[in-house]
Amino acid sequence: IIMRKILGLELPSEKVFLAQKWMTWRANLASKIVIVASNILDTMVKSLRIKEAECYDIASLVIDGADCIQLTNETSTGMYPEKAVQQLAKICCEAEYTLDYTEMFNEIKLSSPSSYGTAEACAASVVQTCIDMSIGLIIVQTENGNCARLVAKYRPNAKIFACTFPSLVVRQLQPVRGVIAHQLGVEHEDAADITSVMVAEAKKQKLC
Repeated sequence: IIMRKILGLELPSEKVFLAQKWMTWRANLASKIVIVASNILDTMVKSLRIKEAECYDIASLVIDGADCIQLTNETSTGMYPEKAVQQLAKICCEAEYTLDYTEMFNEIKLSSPSSYGTAEACAASVVQTCIDMSIGLIIVQTENGNCARLVAKYRPNAKIFACTFPSLVVRQLQPVRGVIAHQLGVEHEDAADITSVMVAEAKKQKLC
């Protein structure tokens, strides 16, 4: 979690944005979740109108690679908590339309350590295939969430439907960018049976 108020106490104000960008990039390369917590829509504590600078700030966070943006006073003590969340979502969606997923993939792949493990090599290949073939959904079965996070690291231009059995893993995957987490019911021993269940659930949720 990047808390800019705390960073402002430790660093000169003009260096806070540099620290934020550096930490976000390093966390992206390590496939760690980046949550930015700040009064990013501070004007919505008392007003429905937001400033253009706040819109730009939110869009910059999305473009820099943040997974999740956490509102603070806007939803805890603000007069318009629901409107604040809706406005934040609208700005994030608009910012995502500007992303070049091919460029992001190439930049992350080139900057990542060359000694890939098997899981990361597979994740990178899946994302590359999605980009080349314009695939709209990636279905991932994961036990601890690592596989889904590795796929999300390479920023595919497709949604990631992560299916798992533990409810804890579902909660942990909720903030990961691009991931829709789903808890499977009764455990299935047959791999083909699990695959059919995941595909059926994706269709049920109208993801494909």
